[in-house]
Amino acid sequence: MLCQEFFEKFLFCAPNSWTSILERKNLMEKLKKNDDCKFKVSIVIPTFNNEEYILDALESVINQSYKNIEIVVVDDGSTDGTQYALEKYKNKIKYIYQKNRGVSAARNKGISVSTGDFICFLDSDDIFEKNKIEKQLKIHKENEQLCVSYTDMAIFNGGKNFEKSYHKKNNMNCQSGFIFKNVVLGNIISTITVMIKREVFNNVGLFDESLNIGEDYDMWLRIASQYEVGYVPEVLSFYRRGHQSLTTRKPTSTFREPVLVSIIKKHLALNKDLKKQIPIVKLRRRLFQPYFDSGWSQYHAGNFFLSFNYFKAGLRYWPLNLKTYFYCIACLVGNYLNKNKIMKK
Repeated sequence: MLCQEFFEKFLFCAPNSWTSILERKNLMEKLKKNDDCKFKVSIVIPTFNNEEYILDALESVINQSYKNIEIVVVDDGSTDGTQYALEKYKNKIKYIYQKNRGVSAARNKGISVSTGDFICFLDSDDIFEKNKIEKQLKIHKENEQLCVSYTDMAIFNGGKNFEKSYHKKNNMNCQSGFIFKNVVLGNIISTITVMIKREVFNNVGLFDESLNIGEDYDMWLRIASQYEVGYVPEVLSFYRRGHQSLTTRKPTSTFREPVLVSIIKKHLALNKDLKKQIPIVKLRRRLFQPYFDSGWSQYHAGNFFLSFNYFKAGLRYWPLNLKTYFYCIACLVGNYLNKNKIMKK
């Protein structure tokens, strides 16, 4: 900015014989443009066997209104035509191929090889709104102490059927500031919406590669416990519904309790002072919800014994939820009927 001010005074005080007014105006526009684009933004795109949609994701980044960007594609061991599909973009992207290690390892690799001042993430089947980087970077320019920001998002089905604000639809309590309490009570931050200063990862660490579920939630809790977070209440990212990408493949093994609860408990133990800010009733309901959701899913899949155990575990946190007792009884009846069918066979 000081450089720009110097050139403004120098150029507009210089004799006309040095340069024409038009030339000076054009040069000032170039200086202003360079100042506006002084921050490099790296977009990390992890992918696995996603040749069908990755070009849509890539085009949404290439066509951003903000041009000082770096695109890092980390191919997590694809065996389809992903690498071939990306061949024509080889001069526009930094392509990294690695053996299949999961989305956290892919994102971490992207962070380590990127060179931007800020880092964003885009799953290879999702897309950015064309002004996403420009609009989000604006709040960082207005507050240079701000290290992390997130935006609203929407869900689409691959065509032009875009839903409205995901945050409004789900009544999410999205705010700016120190939002650890908000993040504990609901995962309000989506990976494809964030913009993070590089220095943040030096402080809080990279994504936990030991987690197969909730690795992003774990990261946002780490960040929210230490940093003020900015919020842009605009839909600037779009999540593709119904496609199983690298980031949506979940393990099939059964857990004693939902992993999200374990993550929440871990961060509450690490941040006891922040825990005191959360009303106990809201916290109990939050810890109850993953168990109920898992129980509900297993119930409708016909796994009544497993469903019963999830519902029962949830009641430890919210024993006054009458609906859960109803499902517990339904699970016992369903399990009894299943046993009778097996015996008759």
